[in-house]
Amino acid sequence: MKLLVSQGMVNESKGNCKRAKEALEFQAMLILSGGTQFYCTDEYNSDKVTYAILILEYMFEDYLRGKHPKESLTEIFDRLEELSEDLGNPYGKAALLFGRIKENYDRAGIPNYTAGIDAFLQKEVYQLNDATWQEHRSKVYEELIDYITYFHSPEFMTDRSVRINSLIESLPCD
Repeated sequence: MKLLVSQGMVNESKGNCKRAKEALEFQAMLILSGGTQFYCTDEYNSDKVTYAILILEYMFEDYLRGKHPKESLTEIFDRLEELSEDLGNPYGKAALLFGRIKENYDRAGIPNYTAGIDAFLQKEVYQLNDATWQEHRSKVYEELIDYITYFHSPEFMTDRSVRINSLIESLPCD
């Protein structure tokens, strides 16, 4: 994830004013040019539940069937969580879902679990009956989409651009 790499450059440049400024300018160019793997979040917002299920199925299907190494899933979760910690993410509560999914894989008897991600979340992660799950289901998936797409949103790009400009202006070097 280019944004995470660029934030690492910013963090590593502390104490070197010119390098910090260059790293911030690089991050600003990534954000404003869509170089952080920009895609249309409006499509995801049109039906958050459907897209959240599709994303989770895509990410977890092979793992649920024992074909996907746990380390690569952990890397994906860790990078998104690290970026959220470094740059903030107002939907950070959804990160707990990733941890809860990982914690419940082995307990649920994975890789033999074939009921699908929705049933997995209902029965294994949240341990809710059908009626209670239906009450919480939309919120779980909507928060997940908001968490995943936040770094590609105009809200983030605007907020981060303003923050970068402020940081650059506060640097004592030219």
